[in-house]
Amino acid sequence: MLNRNKIVVILCFLLLLLSVYIKEILSLEINSLIAGGNKFSKVGVLKELSTNELVKWKWLVSIFFTIVISILTLLSFHFWFKNITYTKMVAKLYLIVLCLVIFIGGAGFLTIGFSEVYPLLRRVFGIIHSPIPFFILFVLFYWKEKEEL
Repeated sequence: MLNRNKIVVILCFLLLLLSVYIKEILSLEINSLIAGGNKFSKVGVLKELSTNELVKWKWLVSIFFTIVISILTLLSFHFWFKNITYTKMVAKLYLIVLCLVIFIGGAGFLTIGFSEVYPLLRRVFGIIHSPIPFFILFVLFYWKEKEEL
């Protein structure tokens, strides 16, 4: 029988997957509209926005889903393992990746231009915007707990 903590984790995980899906759909729609097409566009409100407004929305979507996905991952680890050390490790990992993105973006902006480092930033952000860290860390922490028993 599942206890309440496990149910919370399952719900967080399902919300995490849904968040990743929604973020990807919104990103595809916004990128398509920025490129001048509407191949993927299903959201009428986005069609009315200018390119500059779409770029701002793209950043807002990325920031919003970075926060949501990070919080859902942290909550999942907190409720499943009930080990503050694991929760802190996951939080530190997300903060390190965020600092890395800010550093690379700032350095690129001041030196060679932001557009030159954007593809790298997109890849690094892609790590945060996926459930892969959740899967990898969950398995690692789960094995560690099983070894300790």
